[in-house]
Amino acid sequence: APASPRFVRVLGLHHLAYRCRDAEETRAFYEDVLGLPLTHLIQSDVVPSTGERCPYVHLFFGMDDGSSIA
Repeated sequence: APASPRFVRVLGLHHLAYRCRDAEETRAFYEDVLGLPLTHLIQSDVVPSTGERCPYVHLFFGMDDGSSIA
């Protein structure tokens, strides 16, 4: 019989990220509609991993289990 695949058990999630076009529209949806609080915000003109100039805002919305949607 073939060996059964072994998987690492996922025990939690730090954050899940989605791209958006409009940070304020995104904030309004997650905070005002879903009731998830904005817990952290990162804003920069340069991508840290590449040094590329690309202005961005990274929003984190907290969930009850301590994970975030970003």
